[in-house]
Amino acid sequence: MCATVVGIVSALAGVVLGAGLSAFFHHREWVGEQKKLEYRELLDQLYDTVSAVTEARPGLPPPEDSKRLNTAIQKLALTFEDRIFIAHEIGDSGAQKLWLNMKKMIYDYLIPEVGTAPDSRYSPTRLHEREDALRKLILELADKDMVRFRLL
Repeated sequence: MCATVVGIVSALAGVVLGAGLSAFFHHREWVGEQKKLEYRELLDQLYDTVSAVTEARPGLPPPEDSKRLNTAIQKLALTFEDRIFIAHEIGDSGAQKLWLNMKKMIYDYLIPEVGTAPDSRYSPTRLHEREDALRKLILELADKDMVRFRLL
């Protein structure tokens, strides 16, 4: 009788443990997929924004005609702000600071600052250098966060 009870309890414990482990690993896989999606959206929006800036400048359209430029910049700013699964990694990495510096450079024609450092002024070369640096940082974060094998 005692052996039967122990067998039943052991079987139930095994089923509960198996279900718990399965749920844990499925959740972990789901979180990984969400992180991958957020990194991809961030990189795609970075590309879209730089493309919009490149098209809008160097002709510097009047502010009222630069709707696509402003929309792209606002979308990228929102994309940085609304990350749920990678917010910690983005925040700790300095990526937002790189983005804010890029945004200041993009808008430098609207807000001419006295004594602005020459490397802070807009140029297509500086824009693409900053895009490359930000893209590289985001890819490094994604690699560190998702690609490298971790036991748990």
